Amino acid sequence: MKEQKKPNEKKQTSTQSGDIIDQIVEQSVKEHAQKGEFKHLSGMGKPIPPKNLKGDAFSNILKNANYKPPWVELQHQIRDHIREAQQQLHEEPSPADHEQIDTINRMIRKYNQMCPHPSLQKGLVSIDNLDVALQRWE
Repeated sequence: MKEQKKPNEKKQTSTQSGDIIDQIVEQSVKEHAQKGEFKHLSGMGKPIPPKNLKGDAFSNILKNANYKPPWVELQHQIRDHIREAQQQLHEEPSPADHEQIDTINRMIRKYNQMCPHPSLQKGLVSIDNLDVALQRWE
C-alpha cells in the first residue's frame, strides 16, 4: 500500500539531512562538555597549532592516521617497479625487460582509472623513456 503524501509535506533534501546530523552531533558535544568529559584531553586550553588549520579537517585526519588511498599506494608501487626496471636495464638488458614494461604499463592504466582527477594521470612508459618516467613518478 502506497503512503499518502500530506499536501504541505516537503521531501527532505540532503542539506536538511545534513542539518539534522549537525544538530545531533552538536547536542552530543554539548552534553559531553557539560559532563566535563573533554577536560582530560591534551592541549585543553591551548591554541590550535597553525599546521592543524591548513587544508580540510578530513585530509588532516587521514594524514595523521598514516592512511594512504589505494591510488597513492599504487603510485608508490609503480615508482618502485620503474626504479627496479631502470636498474636492470643498466645492468644487463634481457628479453624479459619488455614483459616488465608491460606489467608497469598495466599498473599505470589501473592507476589512471583510480586517481581522483585527470590532471594526476600519467603516461605509459617504454624502455626508451624510463629515466624520464622515473622523474615523473618520484
